[in-house]
Amino acid sequence: MNAYTIIRNGKRLHPSGSLGHDRTFPANYAILLVQTTVQNEKGANPAYSFAGGTPLRIFINHTKNDGFLKKGMRIAVYGYTVRGDEGGNWYAYRKISLLH
Repeated sequence: MNAYTIIRNGKRLHPSGSLGHDRTFPANYAILLVQTTVQNEKGANPAYSFAGGTPLRIFINHTKNDGFLKKGMRIAVYGYTVRGDEGGNWYAYRKISLLH
């Protein structure tokens, strides 16, 4: 039984959704992007979108810390999305390109 299990009338009830389930999170890079240019998807809600020209902190899921990304690199991140609920956030991207 975990901290979110509810006992009512002698029956064990589990919360709906993902609340109360153990989660594992992949390794990730926490990246601070500066001098940003952002192009949001057509129809994206501006209240939930990133703004260009400001520093952005993003997270890139990665299976291991292999030194792929290094300080000072110039990169383009395509299809970056953030989704989540009460259990946390999930980060995804379509592609990373190294810029020279």
